[in-house]
Amino acid sequence: MENNTEIPPAAEENFNKKAKALIKLIKEVEFDNQGDANNSDLHSRVTITDKDIVGEVEMFSSNEKGKVMGRFFKYMDSHYGIVDDDFEKLRDVSQNIQRLNAFKLILSQNFIENHLFNWCVESFKAHAITNPFIEYLKLQAEAAVKEQKVYVPIANLIVDKEFKFCGVLISGLTKPLADEIYKSSISMAKNEGAKSRFEKFFDNFRSKYQGYALALLKFKCEPELAHNLATNKVQRLISILSIYHRSILIHDIKCPISIKGSEYSPYTTSFEISDEFLLLSLTEKPVDLASLRPWRIKENDVIKFNEVGMSHLSVLASQDNKTEFQDMILNMAYLYSKASFSNDPMEKLILMLSSLESSLLKNQSESIQQNIAERLSMLIAEKLQDRKAIIKNLKEVYSLRSKYLHHGHSSQDIKNLSQFFLNMWVFYVQLITSEKHAFKTKAEFLEYIDDYKLSH
Repeated sequence: MENNTEIPPAAEENFNKKAKALIKLIKEVEFDNQGDANNSDLHSRVTITDKDIVGEVEMFSSNEKGKVMGRFFKYMDSHYGIVDDDFEKLRDVSQNIQRLNAFKLILSQNFIENHLFNWCVESFKAHAITNPFIEYLKLQAEAAVKEQKVYVPIANLIVDKEFKFCGVLISGLTKPLADEIYKSSISMAKNEGAKSRFEKFFDNFRSKYQGYALALLKFKCEPELAHNLATNKVQRLISILSIYHRSILIHDIKCPISIKGSEYSPYTTSFEISDEFLLLSLTEKPVDLASLRPWRIKENDVIKFNEVGMSHLSVLASQDNKTEFQDMILNMAYLYSKASFSNDPMEKLILMLSSLESSLLKNQSESIQQNIAERLSMLIAEKLQDRKAIIKNLKEVYSLRSKYLHHGHSSQDIKNLSQFFLNMWVFYVQLITSEKHAFKTKAEFLEYIDDYKLSH
């Protein structure tokens, strides 16, 4: 295993002892094989028989949240496992091992947990420990850790020309590229049946991904960690990219982009069954057509977005050592971006006001409306009448928020909401460009605004 960081001998010995102790937690268990008879009418698309199973079946139990609470194996016609509190002990050991400098950048916690359980099973069956666990894990890591190139498809996003954002290359899965993938893959089909199955698979692949955006990331680690790192980074990227979608300014639409597979497009469904012929008529209608419209980013759009802070935000998000002020900007951007993913005007308002308060309040004891209103007006407007209008608008939308939160009154005051959304956008752009003033802390930034207010 290539790694510049060695595990301290005392730590290695400690974890080997903890792993050894887990073997004693393996107990014989009994399964209820009757299943749930109440679900007998549910349609099964596939039936799997014993002949279809290759290798040993992985068995586990989980709670109502889907969290694994126990794992099992078969040995000499009986079932054994580590379950409940004992399994939590195994998970704790896995998590602590994953935090070691030698492993945290190359192995996922789940990778370690799986191999720790497998090591316990092998040791239990052999009635002996052939290899201490850490040594065993190093061998497994050596086989699994390699350069990983991960493509993450982004639903409902089309890019005319590739560009970099937050250190990630965003491009499109073009038809020529899809054709090359097809030619290379179909040549590996061993027979006509395999070829037919692949063609069906690839036709479905094209319909889902061809023409849409892909984010490309590279890591040196095991595959599951690469997937986790990639999806987490792309999720953050999508969040702040959404600030440049029209939904940040329009009260009743939401940004449609997300990691492919996590997009949610609600439909209403109904069907009719004819009494005479037992014919089925199925109707499906999208609930929110406006939010289903794909977002196309043209080459000129990227230039315009960069002019209003996108390139600066991209650098900031990729930067390792940030000042307190830079952290505040980035946190504000993430909170502000959440408004893009709601088509409820009041939800948008609440999220935007929260992001505003996180940026323009010194502490919790400050008067919220007066201080935020004055600082916002000074930052985004030059003329006195414009500043007065901004202060008035902010107080109006705070009143709308109060009525919604405390009395459940949803607002139809679209004029005030729309004006506030526009003011909020201008504030965001000003905040991003304020970073060039070299403020180190939030306090310095607010002091600058207050001093400017007194001098004007």
